[in-house]
Formats: sequence, structure tokens, C-alpha cells
Amino acid sequence: TPTTKPHILYHANEAAFSLLYDTTNPKNYNLNEYALDYFLLSSGGFDAQINQAYCAVASVAALLNSLKYAKRFREGNAAGWTFDLPVDAVYDPYPYATQGDILGGECVAANPPYGLNLQQTSNLLSCHLSSSDWDVTTQEVDAAKLTLAKMRYDLKSALIDPDARVMINYDRKALNQVGGGHYSPVGAYHAATDSF
Repeated sequence: TPTTKPHILYHANEAAFSLLYDTTNPKNYNLNEYALDYFLLSSGGFDAQINQAYCAVASVAALLNSLKYAKRFREGNAAGWTFDLPVDAVYDPYPYATQGDILGGECVAANPPYGLNLQQTSNLLSCHLSSSDWDVTTQEVDAAKLTLAKMRYDLKSALIDPDARVMINYDRKALNQVGGGHYSPVGAYHAATDSF
């Protein structure tokens, strides 16, 4: 029987890097159209989770760090920033979000000792973004309400928008991975393999 391959690749997987580039022309090694620049530019902003339950917190930190390269971020003019990127003491004076900084935000009531649900993760991200400039939305995937084609279209549309970011929450068991629910930023789409 044929086996199906999972359509999610890990950032540290060598195959993921090769899928980021348009290799149809051997002399052109540009990122493919669905590979967000932030995937590579902010790879220094992807940190390991501080515990087994905080994948959402680590993903929020990575997304915020990726915004350093968004046109809405104007270094040197803190009044012009449209999101709150902390300056961790370890990286001072450079803005860099860590999981500790994210959880230490003024609008974070308490650090949960467990993983976060969609609403909690959305609230955590909104805590650090200006609501007048950024729209944090959640989309539950229900096959009765959302087709695979529509979901793929929405994700691809977000990936080609330089001001958009995508974070997913998925069940690892569905992809034959160890563990349960997991959050991760999405950095690229590869049409030939239909992989995110």
C-alpha cells in the first residue's frame, strides 16, 4: 500500500530548507514566492521551548521577532512601533522577544502551568501588538465549515503578505509524530509537494 508523507516539515529538517528556494532555474536561488523572508531572516528568533508545554509561547516570541523586519517596525523611533517587542536584558539594547518577556507582559495575568488554547494564544499575541494596526485572528479548522482548498488558499495568501504571519496548532499524532497538540509558526509553502 502507498504511504502518505506528512505535509508539515520542521525548520531543522534539511528537506525544509531545499523547499524554500525556487530551483526551477539553476542560476536563480531566490526564495520561492510562498517562502516568507522572515523564515530565514528571523531564524535567529526561533528558540527552544522553555518547557514541554510552552510551544505557543515560543511561537508567539518567534512571530514577534520576525516583525523586526516588517515595514511597520521603525528602529530608533519607539513611538512609531506598532507592536511591543521587548528588550531582554541579555540582548540589550537590541529588541528581542524571549518567552520570559512574553509571559512577563503587563497584560499577562498569570503564567499557566500547561499549554495554551487558541483563545489564550491569540490573547498573548494581541497583548504585544497594537490593535489599531494588527489584526490577530483565529480560524478553527472544521471540515464541515472549511474546505482544504480554502484553507490552503488562506495560508498561501498570508505567506505572500509581508505583514502577515501564520501560526498553526495541530495534532502531532495525525502526522505520526510523538506528542499531542503543538503550535508552530509556518514559514513557507512548497507547491510541488503541497507542503507547509
